Amino acid sequence: MEAWQVVVMAVCAICFALVVRNLIGAPSRFGIVSGRVSMVAFATFAAFFFWKARELRGESASPEQVWGALRLLVACAVGTVLSAASVSVQRRRSRGPKPS
Repeated sequence: MEAWQVVVMAVCAICFALVVRNLIGAPSRFGIVSGRVSMVAFATFAAFFFWKARELRGESASPEQVWGALRLLVACAVGTVLSAASVSVQRRRSRGPKPS
């Protein structure tokens, strides 16, 4: 693997760990901010892989390369949705129960 691939995988792993922490952990301001940061990171990677798939398709690259970029695009899109859900969970927990 090349260095940029290791960096992308490390950033995605850190963002996924933050998402899991937000879904399971106690509410905090850090959870909301880290969830939003991971959402932006996943969306950025999804946009990059979309661009890369379009570029590979235009260069008549092998179908395996295009398919690989599209799989990473879908994985990053799922990460974006999970990040948004984790922010919602953190916000809902931080508000506490509704008064009756």
